[in-house]
Amino acid sequence: STQGVSSAASDVYKRQYTVLGAAAGFILPAIIFEIVYILSRKLKAVSDVSDSFRVDVLGNVVDGTDKAKAQEQIEYICAQLAVLAEKSQKKNIVFASTVDSKNLAGIDEIADKAIGKTLSDAKYAGTVLSDAKALKFLEAAEGVVLIEKLFATTYNDFEKELQLCKRLNVPVVGCIAVSYTHLRAH
Repeated sequence: STQGVSSAASDVYKRQYTVLGAAAGFILPAIIFEIVYILSRKLKAVSDVSDSFRVDVLGNVVDGTDKAKAQEQIEYICAQLAVLAEKSQKKNIVFASTVDSKNLAGIDEIADKAIGKTLSDAKYAGTVLSDAKALKFLEAAEGVVLIEKLFATTYNDFEKELQLCKRLNVPVVGCIAVSYTHLRAH
């Protein structure tokens, strides 16, 4: 009878430790993931650009959305660029980035539409922090539109890009953020 009670108590302890182990197995990785996310030095949200750096966000192109939604985002950004170019009388606008943005969702189309309709001398410069040709385009520009990929562009690189624009006396017209609808594994 004593052996039956100790065996029942042992089963209860085994179940408790199994449940506790399973809970820890789910909770600990989630906590670690959150810590890594919080400590990441990369732009994580559109608000990082507008709030932390005081740069106007012209729009957010979301890669992975349906075509109609993406087209709506692109049209909105192009409309803003048209208004800004008309009001400021700036035609030589450069599209630049800290990461290679040329093949990101919608960026080619935005640049082509803006260059074709609104900005007669606009061009895609590229990565101004590492490309000498891009730097020359930026130096000659009347304004710059920064294209930043969330979860790829670091705060430090974005700050360097803004300082470079300031040193060259090239006003930042705004920023286009590129984000993804799938899990942020970038």
